[in-house]
Amino acid sequence: MLSTITNFLQNLDIQGNENNIAGFVIDTSICGIQNQRELFERLIEACDKSGLKIILTTVTIDELDLLQKRNIENSQNARNILNSAVNDSLHFKAIEVDKEFALADDCILNFCNEHKKSVALLTADKAMYLKANAKGIQTCYFYPPPYIQNPIRTLYYTKKEGDRLLIAPTFDPISTAVRIVSDTFEYDILKSREPYELHIGDNVFIAKSKKNYVSFYHFRMISLNDTINCIVKYHKRIYSMYDIELLPQGNYKSFINDFLSIRGLNLQN
Repeated sequence: MLSTITNFLQNLDIQGNENNIAGFVIDTSICGIQNQRELFERLIEACDKSGLKIILTTVTIDELDLLQKRNIENSQNARNILNSAVNDSLHFKAIEVDKEFALADDCILNFCNEHKKSVALLTADKAMYLKANAKGIQTCYFYPPPYIQNPIRTLYYTKKEGDRLLIAPTFDPISTAVRIVSDTFEYDILKSREPYELHIGDNVFIAKSKKNYVSFYHFRMISLNDTINCIVKYHKRIYSMYDIELLPQGNYKSFINDFLSIRGLNLQN
């Protein structure tokens, strides 16, 4: 990552303009890269030498704010960026952008395109990088970290009460089902039931009906913290009844079949 930004800065050609808009436009996907602190240290060094700014568009600020509130893997990185922007006006600059496009990325790209001589885009989003290149925007792409088997996540629908971590039926019962599976029993999280107290080692199955498929996750609890408390053991999008037959475990199949049957949902044969 450091060699990527170093090479990019060496070949950078940014010119100031009459609106004092000149610098590095940050995309929210940057929250997912490795060595984020080192990246911003390099950017601040570059700003000190050239008078440039680290630019956060209002679209990006909105995305970072949502991310910091979700308590998932990259929430702390989003929080760090916002804190830095609040406390360091010498190097950071917030800029209002038009929100005329449905996609946030397109709003950011439109801003960069309007100021392509005076800004450079930093992103870890492949599609955004390709679109920016097509528009002739100076862009630095950061490869996301390699896929990690069994990535650590924060389990949905949980709340902390004292030392206990509870999972509650706060989801839409029509489109979503949750089942706790332990070595000795299975327990469905229903509106009519009290919240379930989770334990380390519990398996949590979650099914969500989407437009053309059912999204299935198998999480395993590794902690009773309110965040970063489980690993993903299995995930699959199920488009047809045949996909159910291909599931590797019998309790996966029974859970999905129960979900479809109770809610009257149909998949392709």
